[in-house]
Amino acid sequence: MQILLMIYNMLLLVTFFVPIILSSICYIKNKNDIILAIILLFGIFSIDHIVICLTEFVPWFAEKYDTVFLGFPTWKTIAYLLTYGCMIFISKKVLTDCMFTIPSILLILMGVFQLFVPMMENTVTQVWLYYFSSSVYLFIFSAYVLIRIYKTPEIKTKPNYKLFLWAAIITLIFPIGVACEDYFVIFNVDIYEQGNVFINNRNVTEDVEHIILTIITVMFLVRNLLDTYSEEDSFHKKIAEEEIKNLQMEEKSVISNDTPLKNEIDLSKEFFKEYQLTEREQSIFMLILEDMSNQEISEKLLISLGTTKTHTHNIFSKLDVTKRKEAKDLYKAYIKK
Repeated sequence: MQILLMIYNMLLLVTFFVPIILSSICYIKNKNDIILAIILLFGIFSIDHIVICLTEFVPWFAEKYDTVFLGFPTWKTIAYLLTYGCMIFISKKVLTDCMFTIPSILLILMGVFQLFVPMMENTVTQVWLYYFSSSVYLFIFSAYVLIRIYKTPEIKTKPNYKLFLWAAIITLIFPIGVACEDYFVIFNVDIYEQGNVFINNRNVTEDVEHIILTIITVMFLVRNLLDTYSEEDSFHKKIAEEEIKNLQMEEKSVISNDTPLKNEIDLSKEFFKEYQLTEREQSIFMLILEDMSNQEISEKLLISLGTTKTHTHNIFSKLDVTKRKEAKDLYKAYIKK
């Protein structure tokens, strides 16, 4: 049983790391506040999961954590505040014209309530109320978001509208199951006796909710990455075409007026086709013709220096040259034919 639980914990942790890695890649490509909030959100999920895992496998940690939780539940409250704070931030960014004053005020009230719940005398009831307040808040917040979605028809035109809608629906439905599981476990499984305290800190329904949210988030991030790379390719094609036009205009001044020419862009395309240069290699080759260094090319095309060097090496191999001057001379000779 312990082995299965360990495998379950490891798989869940890996699941939470996937959106963190994808978000980091997306943020490097496109500095977006929503992506940053997603990194923080799943970072909190991961840390909280690690804490729960430690309470299941390290007895002294579980005893210490449960004692602190019953006295002043600082970490769990901070985790809830940061989690719901990220959700408010993301929702506000998506629903740009909507105010989130009410959810923000309710979140502050929930945090204050959770910090002062331990002052109650009945330990079992205080623990249940602590977790129940979180479920109630998430339910109210999700209902508020769905109402704002309904009253904001223009959001339906956004590319990730359905994913955002499904996320809101999931966070509306699952708190009900989370609250029911908490009630059963706290009043029937956990032990709150003097000198003998055992708290089951895991909520399986909440784990399922987080897994579904992870899947939705990964779908959003994959779309974001695909769109980013698609935009980059379009950008590179545009640069290549512009560079070809500029270079051909320079060539016109060199070639005599009576020299018969084909369309210069067509000649360049024939050159690329004959030497089997890829679109990325074409972009880099046109910049080589402008005497740009590898560093300058990498900065202009938004790629790493290592990638630029690799493509340059491949270009030289296909052209059967070893120097930039030889590559330029080969190209000019082809155009003048």
